[in-house]
Amino acid sequence: MAEVLGTAAAELVAGRPVLLLDDCADVPTGVLLVAAERVDARVMAFLVRESSGIVCVAMTGERLDALRVPPLAARDAGPLTSAFGVAVDLKDGITTGISARDRALTVRALADPATRPADLVRPGHVLPLRARDGGVLERARPAEAAVELCTSAGLAPAAALATAVDEAGEVAGPAALTALAERAALPGVRVSQVVAARRRATPPLRAGASAALPTAHGVFRALGYAGDGAEHLALVRGDPTGPAPVPVHVHTECVAGDVMGSLRCTCAARLDAALAAIDAAGRGVLVYLRTRAAPGVGPVHALRGCAVPGADTAAPAAQVLRDLGVRSALLLGEDTGDGAGLTASGITVAGHRRLLAAPAADAG
Repeated sequence: MAEVLGTAAAELVAGRPVLLLDDCADVPTGVLLVAAERVDARVMAFLVRESSGIVCVAMTGERLDALRVPPLAARDAGPLTSAFGVAVDLKDGITTGISARDRALTVRALADPATRPADLVRPGHVLPLRARDGGVLERARPAEAAVELCTSAGLAPAAALATAVDEAGEVAGPAALTALAERAALPGVRVSQVVAARRRATPPLRAGASAALPTAHGVFRALGYAGDGAEHLALVRGDPTGPAPVPVHVHTECVAGDVMGSLRCTCAARLDAALAAIDAAGRGVLVYLRTRAAPGVGPVHALRGCAVPGADTAAPAAQVLRDLGVRSALLLGEDTGDGAGLTASGITVAGHRRLLAAPAADAG
């Protein structure tokens, strides 16, 4: 696998396309991937010719925010959906914006750290795609895999993507993808391989202290975990091992809600509801994830919102659950995207069950 990823990295550095196989999706597809900073008119023409013509640029959320590229949808359609931004064009140096040359210039501008919001016009012909902050361990899809592949190759964290189609214009199946790879001499890499590499590179969490914790919903076994720059907790009731799905709630630290009882969010109510649901079931795990310390992110900063943006919840949660012997999880609460990340990390997600938590009050 290391050889496969190494070959892909070398091709990206050379400005050549790679065939990224989305084998973590329900319906596997093939995506043509090129490092954004290496795209030229010839490569862009290839992407357009072998796809439906829609070319996206997978980027970090931090960079899209810096470029003031708003989301395409009025609100997030869901944690498992692709988060497209408003299409853009480079403001100067192009004509209509739709030619291979013009789109290549726009793609390279998106990858260039010197590009400023005023250098782009909206709407345009290149579609930005926001990759999840936690990468493939949060969402195992092409956008996240592409950004990680570019980053691991020492390139800007931005990649041009186009879904491959067959001669009939339909999404390419296995036979068509094999023929395309042979005809264009494209090396292939699977999203699952990127996930596996990321998991190996992620610092392991190690269990520490353990103690009985009496709560309003009974006594839980509390275990501490550390190893990724933060300390996390697991509250366990009963035996979480075995093939039967275990009720699991993943809760990200919220100083404002959990500690201060803020009415701006439902964090404290969801935490209480999760403990109540686990108590009622007689078994389960609540994973309480604390955020890593970062410059400018302290208690005062945390009081401004419900959670520190960009926290990757799936990776540490999966490590905790695997350590506890959880093989199958019934996730308690709304689907926040943890399910896909846990699945990519080897935890079977049997489903979701909503929690009955009081809505947040309008506190102005």
